[in-house]
Amino acid sequence: MMFHKRTSFFPLVLALLTLALVVLMIFAFASRGSVSKTPVPASSKPVSAEQYDQELSALTTEFTAVYQAAVDSQTKLSLVQKTLAQLLAMTVPAAEKEKHLALAVELSQMQQALTNQTGEEAAAFERFRQYVSD
Repeated sequence: MMFHKRTSFFPLVLALLTLALVVLMIFAFASRGSVSKTPVPASSKPVSAEQYDQELSALTTEFTAVYQAAVDSQTKLSLVQKTLAQLLAMTVPAAEKEKHLALAVELSQMQQALTNQTGEEAAAFERFRQYVSD
């Protein structure tokens, strides 16, 4: 009986796929190291406590006046969102970080209350006013 040896290309295909994977991994790791990280913007000049208080006072005074004059929740919601964005964009001195964070949290809670229409925005507004007066 004659045995016919059947040739298989499986080992060759396996070797080529392995080689391709190794080359791909080398290029992936090599390019990762050469890509520069996103530049971090240079921090702005430190702000004094007086400058911060003036900016915060102007922002909160305007917010309080417009918020109390607004009649519908959509106007209040857009005002809260705008004020929160302005508050988060401010440069804060180290001594005022806790107060700043508390104000941002209260504005965020007001935003959630206005979005969900839970009726808790009045309580959050009062807490915001208390933090401002402190």
